[in-house]
Parts: sequence; C-alpha cells; structure tokens
Amino acid sequence: MLESKKPMIPIFYDVEPQNLRWPENQNGPFAKAFCQHKVRGRHQDVERWTKALGEAANVTGFRLVDYVCEWKLVEEVVVAVLKALPPPPLLAHARHSVGLEERCAHVINMLHQMGDNVGILGICGMGGMGKTILVKEVFNQEQSRFKNKCFLKDVKDAKSSTSIMDLQKKMVTDLLGDDVMKLSGDCARWFEMIQRQKILLVVDDISETNQFYELIPNLSRLVPGSRVLITSRASDILNNIMVDIPHHALYPMPGLSLSNSVELFIRCAFRKVKLDDVDITFQESVNKVSKACGGVPLALEVMGRFLADKLNERECWMEVISGLRSNGDILKSLKISYDGLTNKDDKQMFVDIACFMLGHPMHVALAVWDSIEDYKSPSWSLKRLIDKCLVNVDDKGLLRMHDLLRDMGRNIVEEKASEKQKSPSLIWSSSLAVKVVQMKHGLKKVLGLSLVGVDSCTAWHAEAFAKMKELRYLLLDGCSINGNFSIWSKDLRWLQWRYCPLEVLPWNLKLPYLSVLNLNNSSNLTHVWHEDLEECPYQRLQILLLNNCQKLDKLPPTSSTLKELKVLDVTATALETLPKDFGELCNLVKVYFSYCKKLVGLPESFGNLSKLEELKLDGCELVQSLPGSFCKLTMLRVLDVNGTALEGLPDDFGELCNLVRVDFSYCKKLVGLPESFGDLSKLKELRLYSCKLVQRLPASFCKLTKLKVLYVSGTALEGLPDDFGELCNLVRVNLSDCKLVGLPESFGDLSKLEELRLQGCELVQSLPGSFCKLTMLKVLYVSGTALEGLPDDFGNLCNLVKVYFSHSKKLVGLPESFGNLSKLEELRLYWCRLVQSLPGSFCKLTKLRVLDVNGTALEGLPDDFGELCNLVRVDFSYCKKLVGLPESFRNLSHLEVLKLHGCELVQSLPGSFCKLAKLKRFEGGDGLTW
Repeated sequence: MLESKKPMIPIFYDVEPQNLRWPENQNGPFAKAFCQHKVRGRHQDVERWTKALGEAANVTGFRLVDYVCEWKLVEEVVVAVLKALPPPPLLAHARHSVGLEERCAHVINMLHQMGDNVGILGICGMGGMGKTILVKEVFNQEQSRFKNKCFLKDVKDAKSSTSIMDLQKKMVTDLLGDDVMKLSGDCARWFEMIQRQKILLVVDDISETNQFYELIPNLSRLVPGSRVLITSRASDILNNIMVDIPHHALYPMPGLSLSNSVELFIRCAFRKVKLDDVDITFQESVNKVSKACGGVPLALEVMGRFLADKLNERECWMEVISGLRSNGDILKSLKISYDGLTNKDDKQMFVDIACFMLGHPMHVALAVWDSIEDYKSPSWSLKRLIDKCLVNVDDKGLLRMHDLLRDMGRNIVEEKASEKQKSPSLIWSSSLAVKVVQMKHGLKKVLGLSLVGVDSCTAWHAEAFAKMKELRYLLLDGCSINGNFSIWSKDLRWLQWRYCPLEVLPWNLKLPYLSVLNLNNSSNLTHVWHEDLEECPYQRLQILLLNNCQKLDKLPPTSSTLKELKVLDVTATALETLPKDFGELCNLVKVYFSYCKKLVGLPESFGNLSKLEELKLDGCELVQSLPGSFCKLTMLRVLDVNGTALEGLPDDFGELCNLVRVDFSYCKKLVGLPESFGDLSKLKELRLYSCKLVQRLPASFCKLTKLKVLYVSGTALEGLPDDFGELCNLVRVNLSDCKLVGLPESFGDLSKLEELRLQGCELVQSLPGSFCKLTMLKVLYVSGTALEGLPDDFGNLCNLVKVYFSHSKKLVGLPESFGNLSKLEELRLYWCRLVQSLPGSFCKLTKLRVLDVNGTALEGLPDDFGELCNLVRVDFSYCKKLVGLPESFRNLSHLEVLKLHGCELVQSLPGSFCKLAKLKRFEGGDGLTW
C-alpha cells in the first residue's frame, strides 16, 4: 500500500497505533508471527514490514475502540474517504444562460416530485433548443445529492461496438470507480454492481432505443432514489424507454419567449442586456430577427454574432430578416451565417471541423492547417469562427460545434459533390469511405478519408489509396494494410493510425509534408520507423503521438532530425533512455513521458529545448534527478514530476522564471526546495502532497506572491514562515496531516483565501488572532486537530459555506458569534466529545442544510431549533446526553434524514414530529415511545 504512493487512511481494528510502531514487542499482537518469520530466515521481510507498519501508525486514522459498534466505524470510514477525494468537477457552464434558471428549476422540481423512487425524466426537442445545456445545469445542481453520478454526452454517435463499450467503461468508471474495470465486457456483472447504488445518470442525445439499453438493461432494478435523465430529438424514443417505469415524466423543450429571445440576441449582437440600451433605430430590426429565429437559442446566438460586425450595414440586416422569414428550416437559417463568411479559408476550415476535426485537440488541428499552404492564417480563421459561435473549444482544448452546425457543414460538402456528380471531398462516414475506396474511381479530389469504425478484420491493399493524389487527412484506426505504400499521396498532412497492428511503419511510407502522426495504443509497435533509414521519412512532423505503445522501448536514432517537432507524447511506453542528442529537437513545446516506468533519466542535452513549455514525468518511478542543464529551460510553464524518485532539485531551480504550475506530489525522497525557489515569480500552483521528507519551506518562499494554490498535505512541515501572509493571492491551501504546531500571525493577511484544510494536524491547538480577517473563506476543514476553542470573532468569516471540526477532541464549544455565519450550509462536529451545547445564536444559521453532531456531549437543543428551516440532514447519533428534541423540530420542512442511534436518553419525540413530510430516512430510536 505504501509503495503505491496513494493516500492512505489506517483503520486500527483490534490493535492500537503503538502495536504497529513496535510490532515485535513481546506483549503485542504481532510478536509471535514476526518471531516465526525470523526463524524461517525472513529477516529482510520482517524489517520491511516493521518499517511499513511504523509509517502507517503515524498517519491519522480510525480506532475500533472509539466506536460503539462496527457498522458505525464503517460509516465514518466511508465519509472520510469521500472527503479525501477531490470534489467532482462541475460541467462547463452555459456561455449565455438566458431563460435557463427557470427551466432548470422546473426540471429539478419534476425530479424531486418523484420522491424516493426510481425516477426517469426525458427531455425532447429539436436540435439547437438547449437540451444539453439544460441537463448540464441540472447535473451541476443535483450532483451533490448523489455519491455515484455520471454524465454521458453525444450518445447518438455510439454506433459501433467499440464506441458503445467506451461509453459503458466511462459509465462504470464514473459510477463505481476504476477497480471495477476488471469486469470489462461482462455486462451482467457490472450492471449488477450498479443496481446496488443510488445513482444520478444523464444520457445526453440518444437517437436509438438500443443505445440506452446497452447502458441500463433494466431501469426498474435501479436503487430507489436513483434519477436518470435522457435527452433526444425524438419523443417516441423516450416514451418507449420510460413506459414501464411508474415515476417518469416527459419535458418537451420549450422555445425561448420573445422577451428572452430579444435578450439573448442583443447580448450576442450588441453585448447589451436590455433592449432600451440598443440604438432606437435598431430596436424594430432586433424584434424582427428575434421573432424570426423562433425561440431557438442556437439560431439567436449565431445570428447575433453574425450581425454583430454589421451594425453599419442596414441592407444586410434586412436581407437576414427576409431570409429567416422565408426559410422556415433552421439549417438554411444557420447557413446565412456561413454564407456571410467573406474569407474562403474560414469556410474551408468550418467544413474541415464539421467533417474531420470535431473532438480533436485544437493544437493538433492548427498544426495540420499550418502545414497547408492554402491556409494563410489558421489561428485567425479559427478565432473568427469561434467569435461567430460557429465553433467552440471546450475546457479540455477539444474542438466542438453544435450538431446542427455539424450537419450543416456536412450538407455543404455533400451538395457540392452532388452538383459535380463526384464523391465528396471529405469522407467522414466509414461506410461511405469503404464504398469509395472499393470503387477505385472518382478519388482524385478526395481531401480527407476516415475508416474509423470499420471492422478491423478487413484487410486493405495500400494500392487502393493510390489514386487519392490530393489526400490530406487519413484516419485508419485499427486497419490492417499491406502492399506498396510508396504510391500514397505525398500531400498527406495528418495520419491517424491508432491501434496500428504493425511492428514498424513500412519502410517505403515516406510522407515529406506530414505534420501529425498519431499511433496511440499500437500495442505491437516496437519501432516507429526503420532504424536503418538514413533520415527520418517525416521531416516536417510537428506532432508525434505514441501514447500507450507498450512495446516501444526507444526512439529511432534519426528522431533528433525532426527540427519542426513541437509535441511528443510517449506516455506509458517502455522507453528506458532518450537519445543523447534529444536536445536538438529545438522546437519542442510539449513533452509527455508520463508513466514511462523504465525511464531512468533525461540526457544532459535536454536543457537545450529552449522553447519547451510543458514537461510531464509523473509516474516515472526510476527518475532520481534532473540533468545539470535543466534550469536552462526558461520557457517552461508546467512541470509534473509526481511520483518520481527525485531526491533534490538543482540550486538554480529558480531560473525557471516562467513556471506557472509544479507538481512534486508523492516524491517521497525529496528532502526540500532550494533557496532559489522564491524566484519563481509567476508560479500559481504548487503541489507537494505526501513529500514526507520535506520539513521546511525555503526562506524565500513568501516571494511567490502570485501563488494561488498550495497543497503540502502529508509533508513533515513543522511550521510556516512568519511572513506567510505575503502570499496575498492564495485561494486554496491544504496543510492536512503535517506536523504543524500552529499558523503564523500573518496568516490572516491572506485576503483572497477561499479554502483551508488542516485535517490531522494533531499539534495545532489554536488559530492565530488574525484568523478572522479571512472574510473570503468558504471552506474550512480542521478535523482531527487539538483545537480547544475558536476566536470570539469567528462569526466575521461571513462567507463560510462548509466547516468541519470533526474529531477535534479538545474543542469545548462554538463562540456566540457563530450564528453570524449567514451563508453556512454544512457543519460537522462529530466526535467532538467535549461540546455540550450550541451557542444561543446558532438558530440564525437559516441556510444550514447538513448538521452532524454525532458523538458529542450535547445535552439539549435550542427551543428555536426549528428556525433552521433548510436543514436536510441531521445526525445526533451517540449524543448520549441528549434528552429530547424541541417542539419546534416540526418546522424543519425540508428534513430528509434524521439519525438518533445511541441516543439512550431520548425516549419520546415531539407530538408534531409527523409533520416532517419530506423525511425519507429515520435511523435509531428503538426505545422511543410514539
């Protein structure tokens, strides 16, 4: 477990931590077994085990003796694990949310009305109405109520068995975790596991009933309380899926009202909010365009952006209004925006994206376009398409566009081909591609061809592609091809051959203008190209992707001649070393060596990569040091050495003056940071998770004034610099499981701090006097500390939303000002055994949703406890001195969960208890009188 470098939560089951620290102690539970192993000659094993047990004993965990019964321990461990996990990322919010709040509230209300049953909601409507945006917002708002949740997008594109399996894997991984992937292919087994959990599942945009049943074979077998949302353009598909589920509902997606349509349009066209803010001479035209778009958000957005730079062209406005009125067809309406593109490069790029580049990284597409002479300025063309809302880039850097715009782009290509009675120039459909290749005529003008999804058992002859003399884009995932490759188009710029079955690319496949070569997941590949070639056959290559080519153990000797190479990804390969002249790849910008577990280091020439911006070495377990030349990489912005065996950093590390993000997590041999570290003036994020030998921060550390995120949990830090408060831009700080004895007085100067974690800092007895100046603080975790009390002005932390004091065994109570935390939603005080009462101001916390006082010494509750009207979950378990609930408890109209296990003195409930209409779960109270 310790060798895995993963976070650990020890559970001391019928043992004490001291039993692990001294396992050979004569009176200990391990002594006899260890003695027997030594007799058998396993001295090294015993030494290793002793060390590991000692390390485990020094990590804050759970002791069975602290709990009345075993199941309570299990419950607490589950809570701790969930808290230790990073919060689930929110899906990207809508760019324009006009009318969204009202729709979202309506859908959430429909879901809540389904009660504690399996509920399914179908959302139907034509493309462009905002179905995906709506379910994303619903998912964001509802996901906190579910431990197990998953959002599956673009399900309609899952037509092949491979793509369906990818969806299944994502769903199972999201809902159940990575470990269940050993069940791959066994649908019955993974569904059996899913049906044990209450889930929130969104299946976005299905076009066939079977696409859903491949994911959830039997809706009725889900755990009560589960929610499934499905979107589709066809209501009959949704009705067929939902028909056998008693608690289901269909939500036909309404168009925007005229007032909302006007608001959305003027936001896009004029960057204004109200019609009154628009020039009066345009107001009539605004109303006409808004009405003609028929309440379709996509049309309003695209038309708004299209007309935004035509405010001096009144004739253009009139033509658009006329065109919108006469078309009626939304695709034809949207084409007005395409026709308005004055640059032919913009038009070609639009159809390139619609047919081929969707879902691919923007930097890959730009590398391809940069290599084509026809494109004068690809970056500007892409920017114009983004500005006009015809294309967007998601948070992962992938190119996206709405389905309707994609369909429009593909229709344009098909119409042009139909006019000339030839094959389309861009062939994205694998079924059409097969026919075209087999026809062997009409191929001369084909620019792009995709065989992705074709049966991998099909064998192809290289000669079949020979007539495509102008071919630029070729996608061959999994295809088996033999023959003479020398006759392939020399114009090829992008070759994607993932899952390539070959051991090495053909010696006669020479592509002098190739810009992007993607061979990811080619499990047989041992060499990229033949080593006896005098020069690399792909001299113009800008991007080389070899991710997960597990048999690839070295790069070709001629790879250093790739002077235009910008991106190299050899993640999870078997590389052991790099060529000594690797530094001659002078244009490299991004290099990924992640999880190259045999890689022992970087060559001295590595420092010559003067343009390098991103380097990932995470998971390279044998890398012990960085080369002496490393700090010449002055353009480096991102460095990830998570999980390496680094023991130290160069003294001149601070010369990497452009570093923005650094991750040293789980570098368990790293002993510290050099004094020059404070010179990293642009650093925004530093992670030192579980660097157990790091005892101090350098004196220069507080010069890092742009630092926003600092994670040093699991280190041996004993203190923070006195001037720590000078890190004035810090937003998130994690100091959990350190050896800190306190925080410096300057800590209160962190005026932007929003999240602070101090869990497991067992020596921290108090907070500094300045602490309550942290008025931006939203999340505070101080579980497992030695805090005895809180500052009297704690209520000044007016933005706190979530506070955890759990297992603070010396905490005696909360200050009177605590009731001033008007935004507080979650408070956990479990196992704060000295807390006997809540302050008089407590019931002013009217936004409180979760209260956990399990295991405290509470004797009673305030009479006005019912004023906490938003409480959803309350846990009084093992409050052994609690004598009852106040009469006002009935006013908790939103309460869903109440726990009273082990409250032995609570013998009756207030007479009004049955008015808690939303109560779904009540635990404990076996000895109650009703």
